[in-house]
Amino acid sequence: MGGGATITLRGNNFFPFDYQNDINNANDTFCVFGALGKKPAKIISSTEARCQSPPNNFNPPLVNVMLQLTLNNQNVTDGLEFIFFNPPGLSEVTPLRGPVTGGTDVQIYGTKFNHARDPVCIFGGITVTAKFMGPTHLSCIAPPFYKAGETTLTIKYRKDRFHAGIKIFTYYEVPTVDSIDPVCGPMRGYTQIYVTGNNFLENNGFGKAQCKFNETYFTNATVVDVNTLWCDSPQLDLGDSDSGDYFYNFSVSADGESFSIPNVTFLYYDDPDIKQISPPNGPMNEINTVSIIGKSLNHPNMCNKKIRFGQQVYDPVSSTDTNIVVNA
Repeated sequence: MGGGATITLRGNNFFPFDYQNDINNANDTFCVFGALGKKPAKIISSTEARCQSPPNNFNPPLVNVMLQLTLNNQNVTDGLEFIFFNPPGLSEVTPLRGPVTGGTDVQIYGTKFNHARDPVCIFGGITVTAKFMGPTHLSCIAPPFYKAGETTLTIKYRKDRFHAGIKIFTYYEVPTVDSIDPVCGPMRGYTQIYVTGNNFLENNGFGKAQCKFNETYFTNATVVDVNTLWCDSPQLDLGDSDSGDYFYNFSVSADGESFSIPNVTFLYYDDPDIKQISPPNGPMNEINTVSIIGKSLNHPNMCNKKIRFGQQVYDPVSSTDTNIVVNA
């Protein structure tokens, strides 16, 4: 009803003065829409013309009018019926971004949504069914898209030609994790994890990057660049396992919404408890064989075990759950 639809008319003799170069009838060429008046028409060829429909401001609005063409602002052609209808109105869409893998639940707000007319959403040429929530509310699940970047999003009724305005929807790549370092840490948490991978761009979600453990626990992450971020491990919840072999599946998100596939695991071990060092001292200019006595010193999930004396770091010679021997 608001007008603005581009109409193509096809027929014959739309350019009757092609043999007279000095005659230009462009200012006298119109589409005539009955009681709604005239709109300028552009002659494309002797068989094709185009114009735009006018607003239908009658109250009540006219449903159909006779559409005619005039080449001299006086005489008109035979008419054809032109039908007006009310397309749905599009006012707000949220969110306006999602991963190229699809699956984003997009909420659409507007006017005159008609469930009986089968509303659809169109993402860059891909049509998906809209879920009718009410006369001013639809929802659509964004489909997978072939590349990251901006594309158009609009709605219409499935059998209609005209849509209800256009919004820009941005697709982005989902993060992927290649490796984490270290791959293990104590049950108390707070192990700083260095994560490498791809697509760690924050995508309008600055400050929302997160690491996810066991699909349940979230910690804030610091994005260094598109391939690197840091985060801390959470404390292990002993209720998550009764086997003693503790681990959490691990994934990341640069925006707090779209997470990588949890293709790596972070291992937990019992916190080591050192009770005694023997001998407690030794000469500075000799190698000292030191026995470290305690418990939980050799949990199977421990990785890259090292012994630190001040600033010096050593590999253990032998290790059991209660005793570690090291040459320092």
